[in-house]
Amino acid sequence: MAIKGRDAATGIPREIVLTEATIADSISDPIAQIIDSVKFVLEQAPPELSSDIADNGIVLTGGGALLKHLDTVINEATGLRVQVADEALNCVVLGTGKVLEDFSHFRHVLFQQE
Repeated sequence: MAIKGRDAATGIPREIVLTEATIADSISDPIAQIIDSVKFVLEQAPPELSSDIADNGIVLTGGGALLKHLDTVINEATGLRVQVADEALNCVVLGTGKVLEDFSHFRHVLFQQE
């Protein structure tokens, strides 16, 4: 894709060609951090949760889930099935709304039980 704009360094208008590879390269460090975090969480997960993840895989939510091929990258790094949630941008807020509508039912999920 050709992008036109003013060069921030020189102030002169210019056009550059922005490729998928250029974008992928520019976000490779944050993606590596995401992968490291996913692996850390998986290593720390209790056995019953690990079993569920092994059976059902990982579901990505939020805006970051919409990064092209992020599901594939996480799949290759973990060997687990990874999918993007339906309505990835809205599912977190929709789920929060459901919890708030029936707070007494979900209290045990949100707060540590004594």
